[in-house]
Amino acid sequence: MNTNKLVKFYPGVDGLKTGFTREAMYCLTATAEKNGMRVITVIMGAPSPKERNAQITSMLDYAFSQYQTHKLYDRDHILADVEVNKGDKDTVPVVTSESVSILTKKGIKIDDVVERLEVNSNLHAPIKQGEVIGTLFIEREGEILSETPLIAGDDVYEASWWKLFKRVIAKFGAA
Repeated sequence: MNTNKLVKFYPGVDGLKTGFTREAMYCLTATAEKNGMRVITVIMGAPSPKERNAQITSMLDYAFSQYQTHKLYDRDHILADVEVNKGDKDTVPVVTSESVSILTKKGIKIDDVVERLEVNSNLHAPIKQGEVIGTLFIEREGEILSETPLIAGDDVYEASWWKLFKRVIAKFGAA
């Protein structure tokens, strides 16, 4: 039995925890999702369950009416390919480790948002898929709105001496 009545009566509410003690009174941590935006609300010290639910409803209404999320990238989105020294591959894809979104007041455009990638410029094999190799910064007017770890999209093993030798010969041949 779920004691969070908002799960049934507020569209998008999917949890989380109700509680009561004499000291803390009626408490609720509620989570809800609407239009791709997840909101977490917390109330402590409410005098009754009715007041607790009313306060949470008010917070959720405010959040969903005043704010929006802008999804920029899904998880594992390839942003670049960077060179790898002494690898069995010349490059490794740089991918997002998680989905990337920013939160704004409703109606605010994100045309002036700037993306800045900082990737280790001196990568050496071996590199494991999922290894952090950089950071994606989302900025507006010099303020950092989001920071996301960037990871290697593939494994890159150390190249054999023969492969490295052939690369050197190929570079001299191209010069």
